[in-house]
This record gives sequence, C-alpha cells and structure tokens, in this order.
Amino acid sequence: MLWFAIANIKSGSLDFNDFTQVFSENRQLADIFFILAFIGFGIKAGFVPFHNWLPDAHPAAPTHVSGIMSGVMIKTGIYGILRMLFITGFPPSKLVAYTVLITAIVSALWGVLYAITQHDIKRLLAYHSIENIGIIGIVAYCPL
Repeated sequence: MLWFAIANIKSGSLDFNDFTQVFSENRQLADIFFILAFIGFGIKAGFVPFHNWLPDAHPAAPTHVSGIMSGVMIKTGIYGILRMLFITGFPPSKLVAYTVLITAIVSALWGVLYAITQHDIKRLLAYHSIENIGIIGIVAYCPL
C-alpha cells in the first residue's frame, strides 16, 4: 500500500500508466515494488512458499467451487503479477527475474511431489494447481 502511495506522489496520478514513467526513472523502486506485488499476488496464485491456504481451501469448498478456484481464481494472481511486470517496466533486473524463476521452479516441483502422495481428489487438484502455477511462472518469467 505504501508503494502505491509513493508512486502516486511521484507521478501525481493514480493511473497505472503514469506509474511506468516513475518506475522507468528509478529501477530500484521498480524492483522493490514488483517484489512486493509478487508476494501479494503470489499468495493469490499459490506460489510456494505462499501456497499453504490452497490445499486446505479445496477440500473445504463445494466441488464446483473447487473447480472454479483451480481454473480461474488462482490465475488472477498470475494476471496481477504480469500486470505489475508491465507497469514497473520490462524487463526486470536479473536478480528479480531469477528470484521469480526459482520460485516458479520450486512451485512446480513441490506441486508434483505433493500431488503424487495425495489420495483425496480435491487436495490432488490443489497441488496440481500449484504445479500449474509454477509452470506458468517458468514460462512467463524465464529471463533467457
């Protein structure tokens, strides 16, 4: 929240398009803003280590809601991360890019390894969703 306020003060606007100018002038501020946005949206998306809510939420939800959570809701976290990536300027610093890439790889592997051990179909769906988010992160943020 503080970073939005700083970007608002520096740009004089609440329009995200005006934030890009502020972040293009100060790459350190852009990297810090992106990392904080990545943590916030990573919780929504279910990246490891922010995934703890997902395997518990799927079994508690009705079946049709569990499907919607896997198919739509956690993907909005990916959309938010991509949106912040384009707001802060493309490409991010190598440190940020590799941090996101390593987080995505760990998420993909963690999801697969835990999905193999599941007998409850909804928890299996949750761990496969974590794996899917990791694969999307690998493809989207690969700095190569």
